[in-house]
Amino acid sequence: MHPTLKMQNGKDVRVVTHLEKINRGYDGLNLTDYTAWGILHHSKIKYGECKINIDGVCSLRHSGTKCTNRENMLSLDFYDQYNRYLNENSWTLEGLVVRMADEIAQRHHDIEDGLEAKIIDKDEIIGQLKDLFRKFLSDKDKEKLENISKEEDKSYYLSGISGFIVNFLTTRLIEDTSDRLKDIKDKYHIRASLDFSAAKSEIKSKLCKGGTSLYSLVSYNGDFSEREEKLQEYLGNRVLNSYLAQRMDGKANYILRNLIKAYLTNPQQLPDKTILGLYRHIMEANEWDRKYHNKPATEIVGDLRNILRSDHFEINDIKYRHSLLRTICDFIAGMTDQFALEQYELLYGEKMIGKL
Repeated sequence: MHPTLKMQNGKDVRVVTHLEKINRGYDGLNLTDYTAWGILHHSKIKYGECKINIDGVCSLRHSGTKCTNRENMLSLDFYDQYNRYLNENSWTLEGLVVRMADEIAQRHHDIEDGLEAKIIDKDEIIGQLKDLFRKFLSDKDKEKLENISKEEDKSYYLSGISGFIVNFLTTRLIEDTSDRLKDIKDKYHIRASLDFSAAKSEIKSKLCKGGTSLYSLVSYNGDFSEREEKLQEYLGNRVLNSYLAQRMDGKANYILRNLIKAYLTNPQQLPDKTILGLYRHIMEANEWDRKYHNKPATEIVGDLRNILRSDHFEINDIKYRHSLLRTICDFIAGMTDQFALEQYELLYGEKMIGKL
């Protein structure tokens, strides 16, 4: 299956190309395709296998109806409208570098979070680094780790470990990637930026035909890559799968499920701006212009809420229901953690509306 925008980062591209409005003349932030490609490919471009799908039936559906996923992919055809960001020439080395920089930052944050929460301790993580990367550690690296292991002040050994892991992984990535890019430069006779632009499509095509991912251009070499994956696996098991982290993940999922439930049950609880977006999506452009052209939002929204009150009980209005689900998804996807917690408290807690 072609890696279309049925992916986690599709929502981010949707935000910057469609949902945000900074100019009346266009939707989105007016970013280049190169920037959008970088956002899109920032991490995984496919969803993992659905764990609640048993022989094609969703175990969460009481009706026992068949799931609409294909080849263990969630059915997110809505995002196909953004497929233009998957063209042959939108990829950039900068985007690939940022992608890996984020992975390095993630290792650092997982280690720091684990130490701060006392899920792991200093000696354990240093021991893991020595075991995993034994043959790649220079004498200077070993000396740094030894000095960190002797440090008793938490504020110092925390920064020491963080600095070590970021520098160690970054240095190795630069070394391995530099060799690879030199080969590309020689093979395609690249002497200037225009030469690279002209060769981009061919570079990607030959990599794919050879069974190699474009991501391999900016990556670690084989054995080191395997060691780094082991580090990621260790942090996943010890930190992300810890009792503390899993409780917080469970709480976050519970809050998100209940926010969706609240807005689906009573969409009048959505903000005015979101209601306007809902009906811009439902109405044809000419109908919207005929009814609301040049009218202020404060005047329009009261009328739209009256329409919403009627539409919400028309059970056969498929377009409305699809649009409502999409609007709620967009609204929640744009929330910060703190804003989501505040909305949950307003909807289900004791905090009074209007007293944030």
